[in-house]
Amino acid sequence: MSTTDTHLQFLFLLSEVAWLQRREFHALTKRLKMTQVQAKALANIARREGLTQTALAQRLEVQPMTVVRLIDRMQKAGFVKRVKDPADRRAIRLYLAPKAKPILEQLWAVATVVRDQGLAGISAAEEQKLVELLRKVRANYTTETTADASPAPKSLKRA
Repeated sequence: MSTTDTHLQFLFLLSEVAWLQRREFHALTKRLKMTQVQAKALANIARREGLTQTALAQRLEVQPMTVVRLIDRMQKAGFVKRVKDPADRRAIRLYLAPKAKPILEQLWAVATVVRDQGLAGISAAEEQKLVELLRKVRANYTTETTADASPAPKSLKRA
């Protein structure tokens, strides 16, 4: 297998595994009567209480206006609270409402089932190494200096 094939295989595998996890997670969360994007939003808010609606939009890869409507519905359902940022009048910070806690417990339980399914047959040491390597990959994509310093590959440059 050539280096190019290996690089493409990495990209396709990473994408396919993420898709399969989302599909499995969605199938198991249908009974909660919560959409996949609502579940992702709730999980993101739980992990980073106080994040702004704009930051949530970036994490969900949707437009800020889409998040406004999403949070409107989730606030009406009693899952989240909006709090104006005292340091920035334009910013709205998001927090979990008490009603979200039982739903989150169910979401975390489903996440555990999905994770266990995906890691079946993988030893604890292999899992630890996989997580370590994926963190390095994530850091490569999230480090601004890396993005700024790295020229686009020749194959992506316009002639």
